[in-house]
Amino acid sequence: MAGRKLFKFYKSYYDVACELSDKDRLAFYDAIMHRQFLGIEPNLKGIAKLAYVSQKYNIDAQVKGWEDRMNEKLLNNQLITDPMQGGISGGMQGGISGGMQGGYIQEEVEEKEKEKVKVKEKEEYTIKSFDFKKAFLDLDVDVKILEDWLKVRKTKKAVNSETAFNGIKKKMEASGKSFNECVKISAEKSWAGFDIEWLKEKQTKYDNRANITKLKEIVYEDF
Repeated sequence: MAGRKLFKFYKSYYDVACELSDKDRLAFYDAIMHRQFLGIEPNLKGIAKLAYVSQKYNIDAQVKGWEDRMNEKLLNNQLITDPMQGGISGGMQGGISGGMQGGYIQEEVEEKEKEKVKVKEKEEYTIKSFDFKKAFLDLDVDVKILEDWLKVRKTKKAVNSETAFNGIKKKMEASGKSFNECVKISAEKSWAGFDIEWLKEKQTKYDNRANITKLKEIVYEDF
């Protein structure tokens, strides 16, 4: 694990530090760095402790935000116990060169972290998204018939959601017909959905027309 590479340094940290003595200011800054990069809870005393406590909520929120995004705990990244172990020379050299380099690559690193989060969210959405077509194929509906019906639904601007699927499936099950037959009927009649009552209504209208026609024939014969 690479560990944390950067964090946002809020102006409130600087404002508090400006009110401290040099010694307390250094202890305050070190405590922030240890917590942000190594996950170490500081053991401060006196004014430095009060200064840190005043900013603890924001500091902890930043750490938790990073851990949640990266699914990684800072406590597992304590590869060194003393950030100053390189000595004065090493510390100064690392501070200067690292600071300059960090200034150039900070935005790039932030963008990469944001991109990782976006990719993860997209993957989670893909997993959770509902496949309307596959759901009907799983019910043994012929793919050609289904595609014809989906064209009808698209034309009528019907939403292919899981809720819509469950409602249509329930109506088809109640009809006593196979799912394939129901989808075929909907495609042929340009229905976006399906309801057996629609068929009954069509049949009733047809029967009524037939009866009227038959009645007219009888009347004509009488004359």
